[in-house]
Amino acid sequence: MTYFKTDGNSTRNLILGLVVVFAVILGVYFIAKGIFTLLYWLSPFLLIGALLLNYNVVVDYVKMLVKLFKQNAIVGIVAMVLTALAYPFVAAYLFGRAFFASKFSGLLFNKIQEKKEEKSFTEYEEVTEEEDFEEEFLDLKEIKKEPQGNEYDNLFGQG
Repeated sequence: MTYFKTDGNSTRNLILGLVVVFAVILGVYFIAKGIFTLLYWLSPFLLIGALLLNYNVVVDYVKMLVKLFKQNAIVGIVAMVLTALAYPFVAAYLFGRAFFASKFSGLLFNKIQEKKEEKSFTEYEEVTEEEDFEEEFLDLKEIKKEPQGNEYDNLFGQG
């Protein structure tokens, strides 16, 4: 008894599937290569932009690399080599961090300035103490309730 029928369609489907997979992989390769090439040509401008927007981001990145090298030389060297190989991506990352840091700090600075300039007082109402009110308010009647049953029954409301 045969469960699978073999004919020419299955081989054609296999070949067609492999061609589609190959075409997708090739397309992803060319897209990635195009992005890398574009970032490669833009990276000097991105790095200069990061330095102009917020130079502390670049300084902190270099300090992080030096710290890695001091803690573990091998990890530091690997990080520096990866930074050199992925220079376009690192430049884009540093520009993004500098852009958002400057944008956020600008917004935060504006909010702080608005708070300093705002000199309005909060309205309040002065409450006067009335002795009659306090005595009347605190006049509570004592309720005496004698427990029924034992302590265990009182715990569960029985008794």
